Amino acid sequence: MRQLTRGQHLQAAAIAAVGTPVIEALGATYNWREAGAEHLRKLERERRQPIFAFWHGRVLAATLYFRDRGIIVITSENFDGEWIAGIIERFGYGTARGSTSRGGRKALRQLTRDMTAQDVENWDSMRHIQLITEVETAFGIKFRLREIMSMKNVGDLIDLIHLKRV
Repeated sequence: MRQLTRGQHLQAAAIAAVGTPVIEALGATYNWREAGAEHLRKLERERRQPIFAFWHGRVLAATLYFRDRGIIVITSENFDGEWIAGIIERFGYGTARGSTSRGGRKALRQLTRDMTAQDVENWDSMRHIQLITEVETAFGIKFRLREIMSMKNVGDLIDLIHLKRV
């Protein structure tokens, strides 16, 4: 994938800066009617993480409706993906860059790195201890208590494993 130029990065930032208030203004004119929202609320109560598919014709409404919920969106690594990421991040979304044709594995790795205990159904402290013990055994390493306490997501665990295996 060809890297974006400095000019393209600046242009994407400008599009995001102008586009966000335009989308906000348009969203203020929407009248919402929910259908099936009880299913989403049930998953939220059960602390289960759904996978959302925002189809192209519904992206604008979905961006506004699902804002500030900690959703991670896969966006392409090209110029369009750059300004789209700039806009959706302003609406409280995280981004993982890639697409089904290019960079999809990279995006999936980023989603995995960002995963926390809250994303795993029925996660508890015993499962956490089991995971740490199994990782230590599998890789022949030992974690210090402060290292375990500093881990915030799967990416932190992966980084510590790499540091200890050097």
